Amino acid sequence: MNVSTSLSQLQPHEHQMRTVYDLDKLAELLLSVYTEGGIRAWQPIVAAANDDGSYRLIHGHRRWLALIFGAALPDWLARQKADGNPVDQVTVETGRTFLTQMVEHFDNLLSAGQALLKRYGNRPVDVVLYEGSTTDELYALLGGNFGAEAPDMLGLAIGFAGAVAAGASPAQIAARIGKPVQFVQHHLALQTLPQPLQKAIATGVLPLSVAAKLHQISGDAKRAGLSAFVLANIEGDRSHLSAGDIAHLAKALDKWPGIQLPMLFDHQTQRNLARAVGRLWCQVLEAHPAATWAA
Repeated sequence: MNVSTSLSQLQPHEHQMRTVYDLDKLAELLLSVYTEGGIRAWQPIVAAANDDGSYRLIHGHRRWLALIFGAALPDWLARQKADGNPVDQVTVETGRTFLTQMVEHFDNLLSAGQALLKRYGNRPVDVVLYEGSTTDELYALLGGNFGAEAPDMLGLAIGFAGAVAAGASPAQIAARIGKPVQFVQHHLALQTLPQPLQKAIATGVLPLSVAAKLHQISGDAKRAGLSAFVLANIEGDRSHLSAGDIAHLAKALDKWPGIQLPMLFDHQTQRNLARAVGRLWCQVLEAHPAATWAA
């Protein structure tokens, strides 16, 4: 079923699996939209209806962005001409320059798109209405994102977490996307880590397997503590700890009960001191659990 709506009525899906965009590929899509006057009929936007009358995107997130920027491109070209920098022929490089300027001005691509919607959001667009269960919707979202341009690591983690929340198992997700179960489990583990550590893994400072090792630690405080320790040992794009080091630390920390001072001392003074240190450890652990385990 096809419905007509406006660009501003379309919204990114909350489990949209893309946090990083290839501007060169988006520029190619933008040029296609600009020269052809819209998206191709055989590549429609698919969206599901929200209760408030808007639609959440399932297939066609980048095509939606290309339509937004395509609506704004003529005005940008006119400003270029008025400023003495006329563009004789619109090419992929033209689109790349335009997108780069938008990203630099609005900080990121999605923010730029949202800002442009305030002016161009009333432009009409036809979408194919998706009708199905929440789980099937998440599966459709997953399947639609595994194309020529695969989503980034953090995007995968968001998408997989959404599918699990909708009732899918890691094995079912893996079967749908044609990947090993471990691939899905490692990305799900990434979602449980602090955002700075997620970013470090996503950018290749540490391998994805580190997320799985940290996730296996029992207890949120211990996991947060070791995560803080790992982050403290990252300098720029280099980690002073190897994946093997972190795996060893995770295994040891998971088994360690904390400070357990022996009470078999020769003198009462030593026994009293041991008890005092033990109590102090417990007090600090209760007040600052993650920082205590990190120390």
